[in-house]
Amino acid sequence: MPTPSQPIPGGFPPPGGQSGPWPTPPAAPPAPQRRSGLVTAGIATSLAIGTAALVVAGISLTRQPAASTNNGPSTSATATDTSAADKALCEEVAPILAEGDRISNAYTDLGNAGSPARDAATPKFVNDTDEWVQRAQATLEVHTDASGFLQRSLQRFLDESTLLAVGLRPGPLPKYVETTWENMMSSYNGPITTCRKLGVKW
Repeated sequence: MPTPSQPIPGGFPPPGGQSGPWPTPPAAPPAPQRRSGLVTAGIATSLAIGTAALVVAGISLTRQPAASTNNGPSTSATATDTSAADKALCEEVAPILAEGDRISNAYTDLGNAGSPARDAATPKFVNDTDEWVQRAQATLEVHTDASGFLQRSLQRFLDESTLLAVGLRPGPLPKYVETTWENMMSSYNGPITTCRKLGVKW
């Protein structure tokens, strides 16, 4: 990984270098004594009722559609292709990001952090950074149909670019500024790689 004191070509440079057993049901009471004729008639009636019930149940079963066991995702669901939206965002924001790179490179070319030339140019660098970040932010907010990854990574880069600039003070860079720079460069890889795959470079 490059050190915060080395600019990176084509990218933003550094700032300075529930179950249990069921209960047993109670035993059924003994059947009352009946005359044999009634018993026979009762059996026949029971058989007829039972048969009718089975027929009805069979009809009911044939009328019920089988429950689907397919719990997987719908085959009609397809991923959304955001290539065109991503490219539109890349093409519009590329010149602004290129300007941000030039501003940062010119600043770091003045010397090491803490040098008189760098310290003198810090206020202008902070103002210039704030200006291009605002324009890039406005561009990003228009392209809401771009991929979530491109939007998130670009947003992080813009936020961290602002944090980097407002944290600059005359003199050597404090550790938190170097950490902000490293986070910023990691986020910048998102728009750089996505846009380059779509043929947009800066």
